[in-house]
Amino acid sequence: MKNRFIFDLDDTLIYNHHLYSFAKLEFARLVVDCVGPRAPDAQEIIGLAEAKDNVLISSLGFSPKRFPTSFVEAFEEIAARTKLSDTRLDWGKRMAYEIGARVFDSKYWFNHLIDGAEKTLDFLKNRQDELHLLTIGDEEVQKRKVEHYNIEKWFGENIHIVPREKGKVMENLSADFDKSKVWYVGNSMKSDIVPAMGCGIGAVYVPFEAWRYNAHLGEIPVDSRLIKIDSIEEMIGLYPSRFS
Repeated sequence: MKNRFIFDLDDTLIYNHHLYSFAKLEFARLVVDCVGPRAPDAQEIIGLAEAKDNVLISSLGFSPKRFPTSFVEAFEEIAARTKLSDTRLDWGKRMAYEIGARVFDSKYWFNHLIDGAEKTLDFLKNRQDELHLLTIGDEEVQKRKVEHYNIEKWFGENIHIVPREKGKVMENLSADFDKSKVWYVGNSMKSDIVPAMGCGIGAVYVPFEAWRYNAHLGEIPVDSRLIKIDSIEEMIGLYPSRFS
């Protein structure tokens, strides 16, 4: 029996978090340029925006409005503290939103997958394993990423986009299959690995815990079906011993 591999997308197969890092740096620069010598330290500016972003998840979820709105709210708070003029405030808010929205603009995306991802997917596809993609996010944005990176080349119609949690889809994708042959591959312990193990399937953990919301506060679980690797390409070398 072949394996069923379920892959995460952002920061597992494609580079994503760096876009947010660039945006945060540009936002800090915007605040300093607008406010001048009274501007908070850059780390404080970015920390405030991140705090706003985490709060907005409860109301906006993974909507593309959430991240740029966090910049706007952070800018408003800093403007109020520093008594920024209304003219500068309005201009700064527009620019803050524009900077935050760039992460969803394909002209800022790379044209290649994460190092080793294409080679790994080709290897699994050639072995005739069944490949699925399961990603969290705004449906329109994630569909554009799928098209931009030609993800259908490996996954065909087995592409699943969910607005928040992955656990239910993981359960559905493993219900009709031998769970010893089902593996989830992801970079987040919180969003990927813990839900996979909760469903009783294997988990391949390729750590990239960059987003504060996704931070896993506990220890890494000990489980015979949890494999931690440094690069996705390591799956190829592990195939004979762990996935055969």
